[in-house]
Amino acid sequence: MFNNTLDLNISQLNNYILKNKLYFVLSFIIVLLGIAILVFVAFEKWINLIICLSVLLIMPIIWLCLKAPDFIIFFGLVIHFTPIEVHSGHYLILFLMLIMFIKNILLDRKIFKFDIIVTLWFLLIVLSLMTFPKWNSIYNGFRGSLYLYVLPLSIYILFNNNYISKNGCIRFLKFYYPLLLVYIILQITYVYLVGEASQSNYVMSYHSGFNLVWGRSNYTAAVLAYLSIIVFSTRRYWVSSYVNKIIIFSSLFIALIGIIAIISRGTILALFAGLISILIIYRKHIIKSWYWIIGISTISLIGGWLVVDFIIKTIERFKYMKFDLSFLTRLYMYKDLLTVLKNNIFIGVGPEQYRYTDFYSYQNDPHNIFLSYGIPFGIGGIILISLILIMPFAKLYKTRKSQAQNLPILFFLPAFMTAVVHSLVEPTITAFGYGMLFWTMYALMFRYIKVPNELIGLA
Repeated sequence: MFNNTLDLNISQLNNYILKNKLYFVLSFIIVLLGIAILVFVAFEKWINLIICLSVLLIMPIIWLCLKAPDFIIFFGLVIHFTPIEVHSGHYLILFLMLIMFIKNILLDRKIFKFDIIVTLWFLLIVLSLMTFPKWNSIYNGFRGSLYLYVLPLSIYILFNNNYISKNGCIRFLKFYYPLLLVYIILQITYVYLVGEASQSNYVMSYHSGFNLVWGRSNYTAAVLAYLSIIVFSTRRYWVSSYVNKIIIFSSLFIALIGIIAIISRGTILALFAGLISILIIYRKHIIKSWYWIIGISTISLIGGWLVVDFIIKTIERFKYMKFDLSFLTRLYMYKDLLTVLKNNIFIGVGPEQYRYTDFYSYQNDPHNIFLSYGIPFGIGGIILISLILIMPFAKLYKTRKSQAQNLPILFFLPAFMTAVVHSLVEPTITAFGYGMLFWTMYALMFRYIKVPNELIGLA
């Protein structure tokens, strides 16, 4: 009797250890580090002590990666909009990936599964490896690889291989995107109040705008436009508090005023594409809801009155575009990079291996999403990024008979159109912060296409 009870307890203990062996391994490592720290202090081995303390301090980050990987991704997003080194957010995502892979290996699970999107990204990696003999700078090559395919693929795997939970995904719509929008609006408000955004005769003008350390005014406008569209499109998932809704709607209004005041043509075109998408998707709801028509009309009149001077200047920028220095230098740069593409049609020059001349200076990005992949990876890069971008529409067509399955992608479509249109004329998707925003939304969109009930059940 006693032996049977003992065997049963030992069996239960073994099962518990197997289920939680990852945490037992971490606990064992922490104990060893603690002992090592005591030994190094006793023998005054200060360098070894610093190394052990560094490893010990990283343990809470590992624990957070295991318990709340969605928060780690959000924190990586926030880092991109702070004075911290621009690559830090990407490195944090890579660290999260490493921890998740180790977790699955210890639990005898598959690291990830291949689908059409993963396959396309791996083909792009193959094209990148083929360009390696042409690399002039190893550092630039690895840096360019980060935002061109390493980050997009990593984020997609995290969201579409159950590393991020159902609740973790919905937190992006309920909390993270609105919080990020409010956070950036607060930064702009502070800069405006202290007077750093006022130069010449125009506040926050395109040519004499402000700098938020992580980006100048035109880049800030691009981020605001994208965030505003995605936050507005997914408003039904916000936390249902009137205070929160007032704060978010106020932020959306301020963002719209700021976008117009910055006078960035690319941003205004992208925002227009997003708004047209919203009107098409929600046209029946808007027509039936009279308060929407009154509300949008009132906001448009108030906003127009506040920034009427900037609206006039924006119209002038479009009107005299062919005489604009920015437009002319862009044409010169396109001519230069099309020549490069012609000379490297099948095997590109490699990530960030060529600087594009725009007549009076050099640029690291060709200001066009397709050429951003065509120059480094050749014609194959253009084909692959095109397939990756049109895949949501292919999925939408495939599920066209089911309105319920189409619902998730419709929420993300305006933001998707805003980003893609803007990326045709500006370095947005290939920028570190904006790119992480876009690929997070892209991965979420595919997650909800595959499992639409996760989102529809919360609607």
